[in-house]
Amino acid sequence: NDDKKNNNNKDKEDNNNDDKKNNKNDSKENNKNDNKNGKNRKLGKTFVKRAKTIHNHPDNLTPEQIQQHKHYSKQRTTKLITTMARALLNPLQDDFKIGTIGSSVAAGHDNCHYDSYESQLQRTLSSIFQSAGMNLIVQNAGEGGGCGDTHENQVFCITHNVSPDVDIIHYSWTYFEHGGAEKARESLIRWGQQMPKRPMVHHLVARGKANTCEGDSKENAMLDNTYAAYGYNAFCIQTGLYFGGHDYDKEQEEGINRFGWQQVGDGYHNTTRYGELEEDEERRNGLGTVYRNWHPGPLGFQIASDAFAYV
Repeated sequence: NDDKKNNNNKDKEDNNNDDKKNNKNDSKENNKNDNKNGKNRKLGKTFVKRAKTIHNHPDNLTPEQIQQHKHYSKQRTTKLITTMARALLNPLQDDFKIGTIGSSVAAGHDNCHYDSYESQLQRTLSSIFQSAGMNLIVQNAGEGGGCGDTHENQVFCITHNVSPDVDIIHYSWTYFEHGGAEKARESLIRWGQQMPKRPMVHHLVARGKANTCEGDSKENAMLDNTYAAYGYNAFCIQTGLYFGGHDYDKEQEEGINRFGWQQVGDGYHNTTRYGELEEDEERRNGLGTVYRNWHPGPLGFQIASDAFAYV
């Protein structure tokens, strides 16, 4: 019996050692893959993944939940309409202001100021507002992520970074948001409700999954639903491009990554609308860049501008 017991203990110890060895090998392999993926990410070779679980996905909701989902969408639209109507019908208001805070994506780094999404948005909508006797002003208070501010503290300085009387707030801290970022966005929404015009908050995400914009996070879905009546909404550049119907997955299999660094053309267009009028070929091609690096290029920013302009 003692011999059997000793043998059993020896077998268990051997198994434990084997498990440790396997785990160690797995860990090495995972680190190797992570490093490889990191390298790919740096070279712009990674691709958009599909979310496994999407909260509020119409295909997975009960009839009652679908009705509620439509209710939230209507609330957002209603807030947008009332915001626009209030401004246009106010005889004392001459300017409609959109104020943007965020990191280098919001600032438009690695691009000309003219090509940032804020500048494109202002040019897209200005003529419409002018026809109603009003000026559109899109303020850009984006700043580099290394300046010391973060999404956690910048939201409390919203009235210092943009005009206190803005009609809409834009927010984008894509590459710096980690766990708990929803708290900062909720603070911004609530802080905005203390401002004179109770501006709605629109969130720009430079990335996005193939079939959802932040909807794979329960916290994000809860934030969307809770503050729908206040107009809170989010837009992901890559998700928006996917929803256009282009088969990016098939192209990826063929070695074409539209979201890679310095890639020209998003699968729909090879330059921006104003780039089509550009006579300088180098400038025209440059305007067709979807991502400069991790920062969107002019064509990527046009997608964001068009989404916020509701073209």
